[in-house]
Amino acid sequence: MNIRINILLLIASIFAAFSCSKNEEAPVLPEGGEEIKFSNVATKAVNGIEDIEQIGVWAAMTKDGETSDYISLLDNERVYPTDEAHTNWVYDNTRYWFENYHFYFIASYPYNQDGSGIGSFQKLEEVYDQTKITYYSLDVDTYDESTFNHTGVDILTASAYVNTSSEWSKTVTLNMHHLLTKVNFKISQDMREGVGDPINDYYITKVALSGISTNGEYIILPNDNQIIQNWSYDDANNYSYERAYDGSKTLRSLGEISVWSDNGEGGLLLIPQKIPNDKVKIRVEYLYQLAESTEQKPGYVEAYLPATDDLWQSGKRITYRLAIAKPTNIRFLTPTVESWGAPQTGGTIIIK
Repeated sequence: MNIRINILLLIASIFAAFSCSKNEEAPVLPEGGEEIKFSNVATKAVNGIEDIEQIGVWAAMTKDGETSDYISLLDNERVYPTDEAHTNWVYDNTRYWFENYHFYFIASYPYNQDGSGIGSFQKLEEVYDQTKITYYSLDVDTYDESTFNHTGVDILTASAYVNTSSEWSKTVTLNMHHLLTKVNFKISQDMREGVGDPINDYYITKVALSGISTNGEYIILPNDNQIIQNWSYDDANNYSYERAYDGSKTLRSLGEISVWSDNGEGGLLLIPQKIPNDKVKIRVEYLYQLAESTEQKPGYVEAYLPATDDLWQSGKRITYRLAIAKPTNIRFLTPTVESWGAPQTGGTIIIK
């Protein structure tokens, strides 16, 4: 299904499930108020990201109980440090707090000045049931057609909601987190007697992963005192992630191959998605050599990833382990799912 149709259906389903106020004329932005300031932005975000020099921030507000139209306060606003120690962060277009308003904040990294690159949200509007809906869309493409592999860009996002209709904290915290899922495959030789192949040798030459959704839109929807987040995919837009090896060493001598191990902690950065039955395939190509022979014959094994009941999760690291049992067999071991690095104080951006 076309990704644009997916998004419209997604928004319609969300608004059918949540109440929304009557569409009225957007309120005029009042004057005065207390300045919204950025401070105490740590230099480290989360594991795998070096010092962040700038982030993009979007902010909108709407009058309490009067309208579903949103006043845009910040649009891809560059927030950056003014000192080498990254202790003082500023932005150029000063904005203010106002009472009896709902404030919605969104942040992303990497920052793109023109607002069109990886990591940049777009503010969009749709009309549903005579109500104008404001939402933010982030286009994510994890496949680089020029290199026939993944883009490898680690996108960080955050969101926060503040209601100023009663006493509220003047400090807004944006907890930056990895938007994508880090997925890797580790391949070994099944050394079990009888059911495995502990005697002969395999020289891995290529590994390919296909059937993964590589393009989607991450949707953030301010609505009814909350921030709703969801994904919409283009199921037809998927490619094969490939990794070639020179085949000079046996799998036995290597012990285990971590296929995409040169990307940070190791892994492909992929869109969180559900894995259905018989859709996502791993293919391992190799040269096969019998123990009593010097002849090498090409071969391959293929297997579908185990289906998942739910989505892969943002900020998780998933490792699939596979064991080549015989020239035509491959066995999946229990995959591991763990946090993508330990949480750090640096993952928090504070807005005052």
